[in-house]
Amino acid sequence: MKKIFCLFIYILSISCTTNSSKFQQISDSKIIENITTLNVKVAEPNKFELELKEVELANWNSNGFFNKYKYWFLILVVYIIVGFILDSTIKDDLFDNRKIKKAYLFYIFSSLLGGHFIYLGKGWKYLFYSILLLTFLFINTFIISHFYNNPTVLIYTISENLTSKIILCLILIMLTIDFLTLSIQVFKVNKSFRDTISPKNSKERQLCFIDIKTTLEKNNNLMLQKYNQWKK
Repeated sequence: MKKIFCLFIYILSISCTTNSSKFQQISDSKIIENITTLNVKVAEPNKFELELKEVELANWNSNGFFNKYKYWFLILVVYIIVGFILDSTIKDDLFDNRKIKKAYLFYIFSSLLGGHFIYLGKGWKYLFYSILLLTFLFINTFIISHFYNNPTVLIYTISENLTSKIILCLILIMLTIDFLTLSIQVFKVNKSFRDTISPKNSKERQLCFIDIKTTLEKNNNLMLQKYNQWKK
């Protein structure tokens, strides 16, 4: 009788373990299903939003080129003005070492407009970044101007366009790399500046100025002699 009772307890424990594992599998599958469903809801706009997007797109296509991209032209003008302002603010630092702290301030407050490229004097990099950013805004002018307050439609539409995704990835990669290597870039810029004012170059400039001074003195002496002759 004791053996039968022990056998019964053993079978009951196995049954409970099996049921609990099955219950755990079912609950895990439900959680995964809920997460998947949630991701789909976040990623894809609903039917009303899609219909609204189609209506807005039809109205937008019926406009002329300038009416379509008037906001893009406005952004372009603002971008150029901000670029000139940022460039003018660093002219005083042209013959001075760049500061890491100041470079990060430019990055924090103007990296989206390429301000840190201007501060470091990276002209070609600034131009490449500007082309990427303005192209991205041009491609997505409609969706940004009409659905800037609807993140679901905005993100979903941008993710549908392969060109937009590639450009956005390049922009994010550039900004991330610059954030991680900004101090190194500042060091390289300062080193390059010091190389341009090496002792050899300084000596050559000094000799050049001496030649200019000598030439001016000779010309002044000749003019003075001619003046004295004319006066007599």
